[in-house]
Amino acid sequence: MNITAITNKKQAETVFNELCQKWKTLLEFFEQPEDDSSKPILERVKTYADIERISGTVLTKRDGETADEFAYRQVKLIAQVYNEGTQLDPMDTNQYKYYPWHKIDKNSGSGLSSDDFGSWSTTSAVGVRLCFKSAEFAIDAGTKFIDIYSQLKIK
Repeated sequence: MNITAITNKKQAETVFNELCQKWKTLLEFFEQPEDDSSKPILERVKTYADIERISGTVLTKRDGETADEFAYRQVKLIAQVYNEGTQLDPMDTNQYKYYPWHKIDKNSGSGLSSDDFGSWSTTSAVGVRLCFKSAEFAIDAGTKFIDIYSQLKIK
């Protein structure tokens, strides 16, 4: 939101809280050790600030962007960092791909279901760019960043 467009206290509080979060992220960025790239990725990633530090990217919510749209960008960045440059090939059926599975005690973002009888089929409801190259990475990211995944899956 443009600061000059603030017309009431609620908007001012929203902008203030967003700015405070950006400053907190920036300060966390500078508090981290300068080079820990020799450590395994699971040791380097403890918080979302680590994701931003390792990637060199600080994401901010865009004007008009919904919470689930912003969470999608965050989850995509999380997968990129954990995969450490490995590009998963959507056409390679011999390359396993892993995605965090959550049971979230709220209404999910989808309410449709389907059944298929009498035939073999393989489907995926998750884009490969959100997948991890190992189950260990998917579990770690899904556990550490469940609040972000919740925003992606709950509307």
